Amino acid sequence: MDFSAFDQPSSFVKEQLLISQQQVVKNNNMPLTKSGFTLIEGKLIVFAATSIFQANLEGSANGTMLFWRIFDKHVLSDLQERAGIKFSIEIIDSKQDSLLSLFSKNSYQQGSYRTENSEIFDFYPFISGGGGIKFSYHAPNRQFSTDWFNSSSLITLLLFLSTLLMLSMFFHYIVISPISKADKMVTMIIKNNNHKVRFSSDRKDELGTLFNLIDRLLDDVASNEQELISHNLRLQTISRTDGLTNIPNRRAFDLYMINLLETAILGEKISMLVCDVDYFKNYNDCYGHALGDNTLCLIADCLRKNLHEDTDFVARYGGEEFVIVLKKTNEIQANAVANNLVSKVRALKIAHKNSEVSEIITVSIGFHSFTISGQQDHMSFFELADRALYKAKDAGRNRASH
Repeated sequence: MDFSAFDQPSSFVKEQLLISQQQVVKNNNMPLTKSGFTLIEGKLIVFAATSIFQANLEGSANGTMLFWRIFDKHVLSDLQERAGIKFSIEIIDSKQDSLLSLFSKNSYQQGSYRTENSEIFDFYPFISGGGGIKFSYHAPNRQFSTDWFNSSSLITLLLFLSTLLMLSMFFHYIVISPISKADKMVTMIIKNNNHKVRFSSDRKDELGTLFNLIDRLLDDVASNEQELISHNLRLQTISRTDGLTNIPNRRAFDLYMINLLETAILGEKISMLVCDVDYFKNYNDCYGHALGDNTLCLIADCLRKNLHEDTDFVARYGGEEFVIVLKKTNEIQANAVANNLVSKVRALKIAHKNSEVSEIITVSIGFHSFTISGQQDHMSFFELADRALYKAKDAGRNRASH
């Protein structure tokens, strides 16, 4: 239904019907609702408005959801048909003298809540500007006594109240209590992000169907969440693995050292080795990059196999350079490990006719040993091991140095 006052909200609609952020703040940032009657452009409007929030009720309100309807003769006719009562509605102007008397409920006159004219009415003021609407109904004359103070009336009243109480308790047990429990569980799920909660309802009615549907949705969420975690773990592994040699990459080395310096016991001996393939550029120029990549894979595999998986760490630092970390290893032990690795790579006997130190692939290794004493920067140790590598190269390559 088109209505200009709502299609392009007028100032009256914005100020009186819509819910502002200031009103929500005054309500402790909780959802706020308002409803009632008003006159807009000479038309009687019935409306209901509620502020819109995220599902977890966090953040500020995102606007107002407004339901409205022009209260015309068709609506009146429909309400009369539904109620089975021919009542009437009268718009009361704020300037009418009779307005003040309508603000009080119907007077108790001669044992009845009717006026002297057998009229039963109520008054609903407009949300602003004064005035309101009067609902009235002309009741038929009673064919019975209005004397409530007799035994049969009191017994009937007590029986009615007892029945009403039992129905209320039954309704609370069957409907209200399960819904309240469901509300608490859903709030816990949202607040604690706990997708393991389940209703596990045995009910066979509509609420049971709803609870079982929520359980199925939670199963799907938990399944998708687990799949997402698995994907993230795979992505983390990929991001920390060298794509060529399939050993850890430089990022993995940095993360490993940060964790090691934070968790290692004070006084523990650590050794860092930097390994470089001798004259590898000459090897690529002579044999091609494809064979060069294969050789790097063979060297990486050789280094990995000749280290202790539980205590040692090896990564490809970049190009033809590898970095090795040995826990609980002093300088003497590191020297033995480095010379053993030089020997193991040489034992691969990979032909390298353009090497200036040998006819096969060789490596040079520089190492540095240090003691854990609360350090936070690992690159200083790498630089010292790298300097030792250059000492090995200056000494003729195909060797280890510290």
